[in-house]
Amino acid sequence: MKTLRAAVALFLVLGSLNAMEKYWVAHEATLIVVGTLHPAFTFPWFDGWHVTGTIVVDEVLYGNKPGREIKFRYLCNWPQCRSWPPPQLTGQFIEKGLWFLRSVDRQTWDSSLCCGYLGFGFLSERPDFENYIRQNKH
Repeated sequence: MKTLRAAVALFLVLGSLNAMEKYWVAHEATLIVVGTLHPAFTFPWFDGWHVTGTIVVDEVLYGNKPGREIKFRYLCNWPQCRSWPPPQLTGQFIEKGLWFLRSVDRQTWDSSLCCGYLGFGFLSERPDFENYIRQNKH
């Protein structure tokens, strides 16, 4: 019986960790929008590839409305990205989706998480994140 209780407790803890991991991007975001990315320039720098673009904002789910279009920057570190060819934001990343962002400066936004996460989520996840925002972001 003790083993069963321990297994159930472990299962519940691991389940809540997975849920926390899923929502950590929203937890860290100062701006969450529904929008479409329009890629611009990609250039190399000493710390990796800098990918730039503009996100056309359709809706703001959390945070202060920054305007219809916002500048987006993403750093793809060298260990994460190959040195050539440069990373391309195509496919799912240029479809309308959820963007979890933090301010880099007054004009530019980046992913709310560092280290290789673009900050993009699928619209199919919107109800889950809206529920998280209502319950946890004030």
